[in-house]
Amino acid sequence: MPHSQPPIAVIGSGVIGLTSAMRLIEVGFPVTIFTRAVPPHTTSDIAAAFWAPSATEGNDKAKQWALTGLATLQTLAADPASGISLTDLYSLADSPTPMSYMANAGAMREVPPGIFPAPWSGWCATVPRIDVPIYMPWLLARVQAMGATIQPWILQTLDEIDRKYDLIVNCTGLGAQALTGDNVFPIRGQVLSVRKPAGLAPAMIYANDAETTTYIIPRSRDCLLGGTYQYRDGNMEVDPAITEGILARCAIFNPAFAQPEILQQRVGLRPGRYFPRLDQARLSSGQTVIHNYGHGSVGHTLAWGCAAEVAKLATRIG
Repeated sequence: MPHSQPPIAVIGSGVIGLTSAMRLIEVGFPVTIFTRAVPPHTTSDIAAAFWAPSATEGNDKAKQWALTGLATLQTLAADPASGISLTDLYSLADSPTPMSYMANAGAMREVPPGIFPAPWSGWCATVPRIDVPIYMPWLLARVQAMGATIQPWILQTLDEIDRKYDLIVNCTGLGAQALTGDNVFPIRGQVLSVRKPAGLAPAMIYANDAETTTYIIPRSRDCLLGGTYQYRDGNMEVDPAITEGILARCAIFNPAFAQPEILQQRVGLRPGRYFPRLDQARLSSGQTVIHNYGHGSVGHTLAWGCAAEVAKLATRIG
């Protein structure tokens, strides 16, 4: 692909880094991605990923990023190879909740009584489901096909980036804490992949009560069950007691999950921050850095919207 702009260094190859790289290449920048791991070995590969309507609640900027992501993912769903499909999401609570943000996903339907065990009720909307074992390698392959170079590198400081890169895009997620000193903290998530029970409907379930979050995400090759949101917990070991709790909660919605065939158990550390950071700064070297990190549990939802803003900033700077 021909380039009309100076080279850019993107740090990180999770969903935030790869989508940023793609949008930068599309506007003419040659991109080198510096990364310690590529799919399927990033935190983005562990996610129970779907477009989350809750990301549109509140802040106008986050809402716009999320809606841009919705439009992009809906378009990508037309390609079966992407791993994205438009699927019903049941967003449930143990007490009646308006969940008005669900309307941002499009047509919103109230869940009739009796569909789920009491006291669970809520709303349903059709949203993009992101089958990350397919989507993340597909995204990496697309970025490479567009001309991005992957450079394995474990950065200790931003100053290590060669001066030929006047512009650096920092998509390091939780690693941004060490690189910038910013208050980015881990939000521990534990999930398990199980064999899909016979006859399992494709719809996703996301249920919240005062203490726990339960999700059931049927995918093409398995079903992902979760989960946890353990703030400031960096433990990467699978906790068997948490697994038992996840299975017990999921079995409320489908008894087949009480003792499923477990295929894999994983822990991921989401990059927590009070709000995602997307801004620019200047290093002592004179290089400009666009920071794009801290997306918490909604990285897949916000990625394309944030990537579009990164490309606009880079074009203005370049």
